[in-house]
Amino acid sequence: PPPPGTKYGDITALLRIKADIEEDPTGALDQWGPLSDPCHGQWPHVVCNGLDVIGLFLGDLGLKGSISPAIGDLIDLETVELHNNTFSGNLPPLPFTNFRSNLKFV
Repeated sequence: PPPPGTKYGDITALLRIKADIEEDPTGALDQWGPLSDPCHGQWPHVVCNGLDVIGLFLGDLGLKGSISPAIGDLIDLETVELHNNTFSGNLPPLPFTNFRSNLKFV
């Protein structure tokens, strides 16, 4: 049988994050879709430990949009890179009690 896939909640959160990005000039997130699996190497800019999404590396991609509140749904997230993009609004309230104590925003 095929290996188990990434947690459904993580896939849903990543797709919501992508939906809040209005411009992706380089097509960096084009491979993010419901028929592929982020933790089996099919989604660029996503890092997993086993089946848990632990890193989101979106820096230097020229993205434009808002920072999605769905980022708070990635409960195993350890590192987030968002620099050198144009995001509007503030970082949404995040349920830090769900996050590991070593979450880093870069």
